[in-house]
Amino acid sequence: MKCWAFLKSDYRIKQFVMNLKVFSKNREWISYNNVLVDTGYDGDILIPEKDFKENGFEQALIIETGKYLAETVSGEELILSSAISEIEINENKLPIIIETFSGNNSFIIGRGILIKLKTALDGFEEKLCLIEKYS
Repeated sequence: MKCWAFLKSDYRIKQFVMNLKVFSKNREWISYNNVLVDTGYDGDILIPEKDFKENGFEQALIIETGKYLAETVSGEELILSSAISEIEINENKLPIIIETFSGNNSFIIGRGILIKLKTALDGFEEKLCLIEKYS
């Protein structure tokens, strides 16, 4: 079982985080540590717009840019750019949809990933654990 300790920050007391690797369209594995897990985001992975462009995802869009809208909790509508990729979390390789929007600086793992894995959010021990491998 692989676990990641909660990340403590100034604006939230504790945050669930995971480490992962993203397979870029430039055919490289890129490692990211302490990526925020946000159960309010229903997608797979949201990455900063700069990373989306630098790693070649802009050339591999699955939906024509400007056609897919997302709505934030505050009601703001965002135009998303989406591409198919793959991630690796503790030796588990998963197909994913990677998204961004204009001006985005956030990197978030959403419920789309959590529903593909067996995980435990352990508040008492202050950690997020991957219980078993993806199959």
